[in-house]
Amino acid sequence: MTGDILELLATYSPLAILFAALVAAGVFLVQKSTERAILAEFDRRAKLFELGVERRSRFEEMILLERYETIGDILNRLTRIASDLNRRRHGTEVEGLIRDGDIVPLTEVFEILGARRHILTERFHPILGQMAGLLIRLANTPDDAAARQVQDEYGALQSRLQDEITTAFGLDRIVWAEP
Repeated sequence: MTGDILELLATYSPLAILFAALVAAGVFLVQKSTERAILAEFDRRAKLFELGVERRSRFEEMILLERYETIGDILNRLTRIASDLNRRRHGTEVEGLIRDGDIVPLTEVFEILGARRHILTERFHPILGQMAGLLIRLANTPDDAAARQVQDEYGALQSRLQDEITTAFGLDRIVWAEP
């Protein structure tokens, strides 16, 4: 290698060698600068992608939590209405339950079902709607045998809803671990 350098010095003028060295150094600097710019752009895009995924993940988390809370709220309301209808069937006066032929709290449930359909999705909305419909049938059922049949159908829907909730939210995978 030293021989090659000496041969170049003997063949070319020092000014030409200096010019060639400056050109080589310039090419090297441009190459390194380009590499840094490409790496910086790659890092920027990777960070933007990561932030986008993180935002989407938080959004999905919020939707799942809202869905879970909405289902719980509707289910609590349906349970209370079913209890009140059974009390009424057995002769207890339940104030505010029925007004002008409407089951007032059930009207609220149908309003929530309509307003929150996009959150509930087709997985939960039909089941909750069927449960609410069964409560209307229960209120209009003339005898105890027919009421038991409606209650059995309601119980089957409750079980189906619980299975869907467990599957959708992974409730069976959540365990309490002692620290």
